[in-house]
Amino acid sequence: MKDLNWYQSQFDEMFLEVIRMTHKTKDIPQAINESYIHLASDEVRLSMANKADCKRLLNTWLSNQRVNGKDKSKTLHELG
Repeated sequence: MKDLNWYQSQFDEMFLEVIRMTHKTKDIPQAINESYIHLASDEVRLSMANKADCKRLLNTWLSNQRVNGKDKSKTLHELG
């Protein structure tokens, strides 16, 4: 089964370093958890996901987040 551990294993250190540099103000571990929950909500999509899909999802997830004054991430949906 493709669980959170599987999802996290799709991100090699080089990719994570680029993500950290690109999204300096974002909480990367939180984004990984949130994007996995989003992916896991669709069992078919999760079962078909590969490394490239996971990387694309995480990057998109981070790009769609906004950071409030307390440095906590908020998705566009949460901001209304």
